[in-house]
Amino acid sequence: MDVTHLGSKTVLVTGAASGIGRGLAEEARRAAARAPALAWELSQAALKLSPDEPEAFPAERLLAAGNTLTLLSEIGDQAARTRALEAVRAHREDWIDLFAEQFLREDDQRVLSAIYEELPDERRADLSRRVLRSPRQAPRAFVWLAERSHVEGTPPPGLFFSLLDALRQEEFSGVRTRVKEFFDAGGLAVSLVRIAPDEEKAREMLEALNRAGGLEEHRRATVREALLMKFPGLRAPAREWVYSTSEAIETKRQELYHLKSVELPANARAMQAAKELGDLSENFEYQSTRQRHEYLSARIATLADELSRARPLDPAHVDPSEVRVGTRVVLKDAASPERAVTILGPWDSRPEQFVYSYQSEFAQELLGRKVGDRVRWNAEELEILSIEPWR
Repeated sequence: MDVTHLGSKTVLVTGAASGIGRGLAEEARRAAARAPALAWELSQAALKLSPDEPEAFPAERLLAAGNTLTLLSEIGDQAARTRALEAVRAHREDWIDLFAEQFLREDDQRVLSAIYEELPDERRADLSRRVLRSPRQAPRAFVWLAERSHVEGTPPPGLFFSLLDALRQEEFSGVRTRVKEFFDAGGLAVSLVRIAPDEEKAREMLEALNRAGGLEEHRRATVREALLMKFPGLRAPAREWVYSTSEAIETKRQELYHLKSVELPANARAMQAAKELGDLSENFEYQSTRQRHEYLSARIATLADELSRARPLDPAHVDPSEVRVGTRVVLKDAASPERAVTILGPWDSRPEQFVYSYQSEFAQELLGRKVGDRVRWNAEELEILSIEPWR
């Protein structure tokens, strides 16, 4: 091997790199006034090629050039943006707040990881809760946190439903493929259904999975089978609960008591009296009281069954993160004033007062929606402005 010749080539390459680096440094100086983010990228590239040269655009000038978060968003190169964040940490007392805000804006997974690892534990936890509670404000950060929870085996409550919501939200269009991959065999969604605490929660997951849009059937089947394997009872028809306010349930109990203790005995006495008149085939009074007896018996049986399945709504335990039974929803269309509707049980329904049963078609369009979502109803496009417990 010609060592001398190899050494000459090395010197030539090094010299060429240094020349390119000096050229980039000069470009950085020229861009400094008009495009500080570009100047930073050029300066960082120049440092790689000619590390012995003075820095063309140092961190102090970058941080003094304008709004820090705006500048960070304008730095396209991931490595240069990471080094800019290192400069923020070194020179800004409010770096924790800036890191937290950049975490919500960041697109690159490596930068997200670098930011998260630098933050104090308490701020990490607060940021995680914020993103997982409202994924649409930071879709890429949400996906990163979901992946992290899968690796660490520490998924937060409600994550399964948030993943299903992400499939239909426009903000996730850029990362929807990655969200769908959570529903593959061995993915996060499968892990989440396997740790469902009980059959009731598992059935909620199954129902949400079955009505979720935007998910291929083979992925849906994979998660469904994992649920059914852990909870075979899900294969049987679910017992349908009747959700209602405590007042409506009490009204139904009073009706049942009145039917059993007053109306049914009174009708039995009337039927016996009619029976004593003889010739039952042509006895109108007897036929009438007998029909009444059948009606009362059927009504009592129906009420008793419904009350056995009744579940009272408690406003203190209603989660207003989305439209669900027990919420008051403010809606707005383009032409009309705001309107408030309430979603309660079938025993509370008063459409003339804008109180709808969750079983109604209108309520079914709203259930599961969140603030900012739009729904179409009777040729109107309605935007959800707010959601809160009904009282």
